[in-house]
Amino acid sequence: MGLMTGVKVIEISAQSPAASQIIKNDIILKIGNDNIMNVNSFVESSNNLKKGFVILEILRKGQKINKMVAIN
Repeated sequence: MGLMTGVKVIEISAQSPAASQIIKNDIILKIGNDNIMNVNSFVESSNNLKKGFVILEILRKGQKINKMVAIN
């Protein structure tokens, strides 16, 4: 039995830079090189982002995918 990691997307703002890349029920596993273990690690990693682009590793419908998101 594997450990569950990541954070589940329950809602995303239409104004968010990630709105075109992330959908409801996605599970965010990584932000850049940071493993997302829980909400706290998600917030910490998000707060440390610099302007530019970041790759998100997402679990969507059982498949791991990468999405590039612009950071404003």
